[in-house]
Amino acid sequence: MWTPFKRTAFRMDHIRIELGSPDEVSNGTEGIPLIINSIFTGSDKSTAVALDDLGPDYDISPKGASAYRRFYGLSAVNRCEEDLFSMLGDTLRRALSAIPDASGQPGQLIYCKTQTHNTFGADGWLRELADAHGLSRWEAFSVTMTNCASATVAMHFLNLSATDGPIVLITGEKAFHPGVSVLSVGLLSELPTASVFNVDGSGWQMVESHVQHLGEFYENPDQMQMAARKRLQEVYAPALCHFVEDCLSKYEPYLRHDTVLIPHNLNLPVMRAIVRQIDWEDRVYYGDVAHHGHAYCSDLLLNLDRWATAQDETLSEQVILVAAGTGVTFASCLLERRRLS
Repeated sequence: MWTPFKRTAFRMDHIRIELGSPDEVSNGTEGIPLIINSIFTGSDKSTAVALDDLGPDYDISPKGASAYRRFYGLSAVNRCEEDLFSMLGDTLRRALSAIPDASGQPGQLIYCKTQTHNTFGADGWLRELADAHGLSRWEAFSVTMTNCASATVAMHFLNLSATDGPIVLITGEKAFHPGVSVLSVGLLSELPTASVFNVDGSGWQMVESHVQHLGEFYENPDQMQMAARKRLQEVYAPALCHFVEDCLSKYEPYLRHDTVLIPHNLNLPVMRAIVRQIDWEDRVYYGDVAHHGHAYCSDLLLNLDRWATAQDETLSEQVILVAAGTGVTFASCLLERRRLS
């Protein structure tokens, strides 16, 4: 049973919100809870492609494909034949259908991304995307931590926002070259998402969030000196495990007995080891890693959407999202489902 909790002072690395009752929530601005009302995923032209058929954009050998299948649970990666503008536009169009009179009111269109070289930042394309969908009154801007935790970090800070207008947060990028498509611990996929906030009181409400940044490892691992790369390999898994344990400790006053952990779709062996360490093996949902691959900032929203739409009335209605990105950034949100009566 959800119970009220006491007010806690704000800290930028750890946000607590005050719950007086399920209908009275504050995120630091009176009466304005942050709620994900709906999530729209994929593009009409997205398809799962078997590892052996990925072609030159991934340049994976049969031996490499076998290793990804065996160690990281991958059997396919989602590809989209559209360019970035069209891929995101298709998902955005469906998201706007969930916002009454979207073009007639101000709002925010936020694009969360990892790559600074994959999005034509100097071309004003995001403003063009907004205008093409009738959002001339909306602000349009991007958020990036230059890693795949960017969307979770964006939600962390949106929770402090005073806006009461609609927000659409979009994610998804193109995997166009082996240099960005292939990681040693996973493969990148092209799966966009569009999440709608601030439309009504139903959906996934932010209860609390937590972000940690290990600035020592700001460089791309491929560019690090050998000593720094070795240290990253030594501390990454213990640091992520400590972060998850820290989240559980800080979220403990609000956790239900059946809260479920939803991690990102990368480096499954490490994530599974952490889940064993915290003894949550029966309280974790990995999503469809086998067919989705690692979809940049989209992972957690894809997985949350699959969880939320599962046809099982016994599923928990409280989840912990956990993302990790190079840099190194760890980010987490505790969400609880709210339903309109």
